[in-house]
Amino acid sequence: MKKIFTLLFLSLLAASKVAAQCACDFVIDFEPDPNNQCCFEVYYCNNGGPACTPGLNFNELHIYTNSNISFTEPIAGVTASFSGITAVQAGTFEAVFTGDFGAYSQECVSRIHIGQICLGGGSQPSVGVEFSAQMNIPNGAGLCSLTVSNTTFDIYDCEAPPALFEKLYGDSSENRPTAIKAFGDGIYVAGYRVVNGEDYGTFAKFDLSTGALVWEKQMSIPSRILDFENIPPPWSVTEEFLLVGHTPFVASPIPLDNRSFLMRLDDTGTEVFFKNFDQTGREHFDRILFPSLPADYQFPYYLVGRKNPVGQPQTDVDKVVLYNVDANGVHNWGREYTYNSFPAGDDEFHLGVIPRGNGNLLLMGNDAPNNDGIIVEVNGFTGAVVGSGKRYLETLDIYDGLVLFDGNTLIVGEYFHPDPAQRSAFAVVLDGSLTPVAGKRFPSIASFKDIWADQYGNLWTIGENKDFDAQNPHNFPVVIALEYTSMAAMPQLGFIGGRYLHDGETEFANGVISVTPNHDRIFYADARRTNPAGFGDWDMLVGAFDLGMTSDCSQAYDKSSFDFVFAKTDVPITSVVIPEPPFTTAVSMLPYQYGCSNFCDNCDLSIGFDVFRTIVPKWT
Repeated sequence: MKKIFTLLFLSLLAASKVAAQCACDFVIDFEPDPNNQCCFEVYYCNNGGPACTPGLNFNELHIYTNSNISFTEPIAGVTASFSGITAVQAGTFEAVFTGDFGAYSQECVSRIHIGQICLGGGSQPSVGVEFSAQMNIPNGAGLCSLTVSNTTFDIYDCEAPPALFEKLYGDSSENRPTAIKAFGDGIYVAGYRVVNGEDYGTFAKFDLSTGALVWEKQMSIPSRILDFENIPPPWSVTEEFLLVGHTPFVASPIPLDNRSFLMRLDDTGTEVFFKNFDQTGREHFDRILFPSLPADYQFPYYLVGRKNPVGQPQTDVDKVVLYNVDANGVHNWGREYTYNSFPAGDDEFHLGVIPRGNGNLLLMGNDAPNNDGIIVEVNGFTGAVVGSGKRYLETLDIYDGLVLFDGNTLIVGEYFHPDPAQRSAFAVVLDGSLTPVAGKRFPSIASFKDIWADQYGNLWTIGENKDFDAQNPHNFPVVIALEYTSMAAMPQLGFIGGRYLHDGETEFANGVISVTPNHDRIFYADARRTNPAGFGDWDMLVGAFDLGMTSDCSQAYDKSSFDFVFAKTDVPITSVVIPEPPFTTAVSMLPYQYGCSNFCDNCDLSIGFDVFRTIVPKWT
């Protein structure tokens, strides 16, 4: 079934209010993509004029769908064609291209392809989508209006391929993932290999459009990479990355001494810089955060982890640390935090960090010795504690969270019951004061380690099955979809469903996903043993799936959940400023070669995929 989309050709004319800045003839053209009938290409040219000089650059283009919203297809994705312009999605019906448009092309010698916009699939037989646009002029000069002229062409219904790609990677050693994320033209997987009993951090790139393995690298020193973020323009010219992790612990009889590290890689996996921090006793980075709206654009990255307290080196006691750095790893400030109720205890609110809309951050985890959940708000500019910490009177490990569209916060983690059989995953909604108002506990899932959102407002997490029965006999990772309904009096958190990938394997670990509105794909990785076949003791399954997680080896998982909320109390938290720790820089990234085999024999693995085709989740 086809849909008729009305697209508008846009040209920029002089406006009396901003005539001095807008006396140019800009043209924005849309053309259907012959290889993807859900998408159209966006072109730009500058026809010249008295103000059209290379020095007059228009730095932002917004394209909106302006039809009646009930008949308007959402924008499913945006890509940019070259690094000079960055394309992002900013809302369901808005595409934003940023860059210096005015200097690129004059007198339309040739049109400049600035990117692609793809529309989401839907059920209406025909839809009219109207576009308007505006360009922001730098330095506060105002806006240039774009006039419109109509044209139409047909776009047929979009159907996502059933399996985008799903393959096993490994070698004779043990291979495990720790994080998977998509940026730019790639899907990136961090993890580690176990070679002769030693861990070595790994980082691999897969092509975003085909799933092909582009490169894989291994750190030259024993290590684990735990998390990473990208470095987009203007902080880098090409796609680059900051990665955090730690070197192995020495255990005799408790973990005594190791290193935490921060590393930058370019988009070939080559080291740009490496800081291997060397403090007395054990240390550890768990997460790196790059907020979409950093409090300080000069220092937009935060590293959260732990260290031994001064005066108690080489013990199992931890203090939470937070460092603020720029894209080059330059230290801005550091903080060490103490939960005053247990000054000699083990502070563990380093498990997760998320941004709030006001520029502040939430550190989360648990306290000791009670093992209650705890969240601490800190200032995004200085790291200073804001108000009191929040202690939740249940045995909780809080691992991650995100701010919902209505300003509430969703947290996920593990209900850490003294009886291991009763430990389970949870997801709980907190209001603006961080008080629990709605939640679910999943007794058949061990824990949730992270939480994601798609453009439809659905929420995504992953946890390990622990309810062994005839239908679900193994500890496979289960992808869970949740639905959030915002209501002032009583918000609701609902369970949409779950799915897992099973092809005869019997033992699983390290399940990780990412789902973002820019892609609306489930990027998935896990570790699994060599049954029925494999390369080594543990291999990695890496895949990309539609939001229905469609695959011949995808199985439904519909275990029970029940409501779960708990009480909150305030607790005092203090912090002190700490300097950047001493560090060394000796490391290199070594190429190595994964073996690759198809996962799920009935799947057509030769097909590529377009990450901007999308369907609403259907858990059947």
